[in-house]
Amino acid sequence: MIPNVLSLNTGAPFHPFSRQPQVRIDASKGKINAVLAITSQRDYMNSGPAGTSSVYLRNSAIPNLHAQVQYVGSHLFAGAGFDYKHIHPRLVTDSLYATNAAVNCISYTAFVMAKTKPLVVKMQWIYGQGLNDHLLLGGYGITHIDPLTNQHEYSPLNYLSGWINLQTTGKTWQGSLFAGYTKGIGSHDAITGAVYARDADIAYVYRLAPMLSYINGKLLLATEFEITTAAYGRNDANYKVIDAIPVSNTRISISAGYFF
Repeated sequence: MIPNVLSLNTGAPFHPFSRQPQVRIDASKGKINAVLAITSQRDYMNSGPAGTSSVYLRNSAIPNLHAQVQYVGSHLFAGAGFDYKHIHPRLVTDSLYATNAAVNCISYTAFVMAKTKPLVVKMQWIYGQGLNDHLLLGGYGITHIDPLTNQHEYSPLNYLSGWINLQTTGKTWQGSLFAGYTKGIGSHDAITGAVYARDADIAYVYRLAPMLSYINGKLLLATEFEITTAAYGRNDANYKVIDAIPVSNTRISISAGYFF
């Protein structure tokens, strides 16, 4: 259930991607599958006062919790998921007071993949908080600083993301079109201090990426044209980006593969 794209980005920053050590349980009954995973962080981590690190999740002593319910059919795969992350940016304040201030990040997703003879359709929707450890936009910021003890309070930044991928299933020629969109909707509370996030000055990003593949036995030739537009602006009190100016980038990729 990942986008069919030639670029190494695998659909980021619209589709989440992360490698995480985990303990996972799958339970199936008929065509219904339930997934429960507890994960840590290794290659992809959240940001904080000490930079990008897994220490903020380890400080909380609570692993990242993830659950999904899936329908697995011969031509239809669909599901919904829930993700919870409890982050402790610091254990000690700059004034050497112990602190247990944390930020709770809750995310939701729904997805579907439908397979027919001429076409495969994939779609995913995400409401995310603190998913910059999944190559998405987002993070959190400081909403209050105690002037005496330097204790901090935090609030996550909220993002909406969605993508669709259409792929033909021809034996010799295959076409594919990926379209993705993500938008920042700011924090529920006003941000008064530092922000630890990926690209918090971007209001929205969208991408179109058509791809054409030629298959001849074990030989695969593919080319992809990708255009990505990101709108940069300034942040209001709740860190929603305003006065955004779009900037576009194009990329052409060509690939040759021999499979044996």
